[in-house]
Amino acid sequence: MYVAGRRVNRALSRLASEERKIFMANDKKARILFAALECISQKGYAGTRLADVGAIAGVSVGLIQHYYGTRQQLLDDALLYASNELVIRFKELARSERRPWSRIRGMVELLCHVPNLPGQTRMWLELTGLVTKRHRLQSEMARVYSAWDQHVREAVEQGTAEGSLDPSGTTDDVVAVFLAFFEGYEFEIATNLVSEDPRLLEQRALMLARLLFRPVDGLR
Repeated sequence: MYVAGRRVNRALSRLASEERKIFMANDKKARILFAALECISQKGYAGTRLADVGAIAGVSVGLIQHYYGTRQQLLDDALLYASNELVIRFKELARSERRPWSRIRGMVELLCHVPNLPGQTRMWLELTGLVTKRHRLQSEMARVYSAWDQHVREAVEQGTAEGSLDPSGTTDDVVAVFLAFFEGYEFEIATNLVSEDPRLLEQRALMLARLLFRPVDGLR
């Protein structure tokens, strides 16, 4: 079974864990940022208060305001950090896996097996709901979506050129459908409409990927 996406997730999760320990011990500003992310994943953007963040980070509300100024600034910074982590994982996967179909499978596994999938989807939903109100977040959302689109598109174009993939439609169409699947599924998980089972999500995503990108016999 192909596990590049999971290897990237595990490696980055270990790095994140180590960084988090360092931050928790030595960097109060970063500790506050991680605490804000935890609050958003549990309570949502609107439900997160500075007192909640301070309780998790073990700092005063005054110190949070010293570092971040306002609640909006802190929560926006936390969401920007989380979205940038996704871009980093896409880049790591692209460097570690060159074969088009394996890269697509790796992207599927990466997205389906992120730590705390329900919390991640809730944060993503919060971000999408705020983009029309915050220009800064809108720009970041566009950057993350563009990176996701680019990595899938490059794999499809490379596979088509070398004959390892035989897409069922134009590159624009198959990539758009593939991305829309994840956007819809993430919304359903975040709103508790479907099971948060990562294996079921991966199974359905790979089924769709095979129908859209049609890897040649022997690669399925």
